[in-house]
Amino acid sequence: MAALAVPPPPGTATTLVTLQTLVAYFNWGLFGVLSAQVYLFHDASQGHPWDSRKMAVYTIYTLQIAQTALITFAGFKYLVEGGLGNVQPGNDPKLGYIAVPIISGIDCPRSELRSGC
Repeated sequence: MAALAVPPPPGTATTLVTLQTLVAYFNWGLFGVLSAQVYLFHDASQGHPWDSRKMAVYTIYTLQIAQTALITFAGFKYLVEGGLGNVQPGNDPKLGYIAVPIISGIDCPRSELRSGC
């Protein structure tokens, strides 16, 4: 008789690795959508002079590139260097504290102010 496979309890290494992977995939998916939008904006605004709107779009895109790079770095460190049961490298903050709170704190208010609300 085969042994029954019991899922690991919440909070174990497998759950943490799965969440980190989902965060990286979700971030890359949204970055792809943003890249397509920036490309369409660039294509539509060719020949127009530089103004504050163009500067805001390219600044936000540059911040998103930095945030995606940091999240990818953290995910790689967590998944590849840590291995599937070792969560110790994921607990090392290194540059992770910059990725979400600081860059998002700069990016979100700027996006809301430029939307004209």
